[in-house]
Amino acid sequence: MFAIINGIRLYYERFDGDSADTTVLLHGWGANTETMRGVFNFLSASEKSVVMVDLPYFGRSDPPPESFGIYEYAETVRLFLEQLGLARANIIGHSFGGRIAVILAANHRMAQKLVLVDAAGVKPKRSLKYRVKILIYKLKKRLGARPKNAGSADYKALPEHMKPVFVRVVNTHLDKLFKKIECPALLVWGRLDRDTPLYMAKKMRRIIPDSGLVILENTGHYSFLDKPNEFYAILDAFL
Repeated sequence: MFAIINGIRLYYERFDGDSADTTVLLHGWGANTETMRGVFNFLSASEKSVVMVDLPYFGRSDPPPESFGIYEYAETVRLFLEQLGLARANIIGHSFGGRIAVILAANHRMAQKLVLVDAAGVKPKRSLKYRVKILIYKLKKRLGARPKNAGSADYKALPEHMKPVFVRVVNTHLDKLFKKIECPALLVWGRLDRDTPLYMAKKMRRIIPDSGLVILENTGHYSFLDKPNEFYAILDAFL
C-alpha cells in the first residue's frame, strides 16, 4: 500500500489484529521494511496490530527533498500515522529509525510504549585522533582541496542529492530530548554494537525517566536479527 505525505509517496504494510493498540516499526538507515519483516510477522501472528513503512528514499518510497533532516523525517512519519488514524502507538525504532522514534515520543507524545533497538541519536564520544582528522579535512576543504576517501561507507554509497540529507541526520544529536520522554521505554542493545556502542544505550537509560535496558550477548548493531527469538520474547513481555 502507498500513502502520499507532502508529495512523498510512502510504501507501507499494515495488519489489523485483535489488540487495542498498534505497533509501528521504523527501520534503520540503508534498510527498509524487509529488514523488519520478522518483527512484523511475529506481531501479526500474535494478532497484534502492526504497521511498517519504508522511510523516504528507502525501499519502495520516494526520496525526500535535499533539504531534509531528521526532524523532517519525523514530521513525515507523524503525518503518515495521523493519516492512518494513529494518534498514539507503540513505536519500535532501530538505529536511524530510533532517532525518529525519540522525536515522536519526546516532542509529539505519540508513543504509548517505546522500544529503541541499537538506536542512534546520542552525541558520540570522539577521540583526539578523530578530531584532528576532521580538523585537517576542514582545513583542506577551506583551501579548495577535495580530500580523498572522505566520509563513511553509507555516505559514499548515496547519490549526490541524498548526501546533505545524511550529513544533516547524523550530525543532529538528540540528547536533550531523552528527558522529555514520558512513556515506558525499553532499550534493546547488542553487546558488540560498534555503530551505536553500548555506552549510548547506558546514557539513554540514565536520562529517560521510565526506561530499562536489555543487552543481547554476542550480537552487533542488528541485535534483533542476530537473536530474533530472544528479541521476540522481549517484545512479547514488554508490549
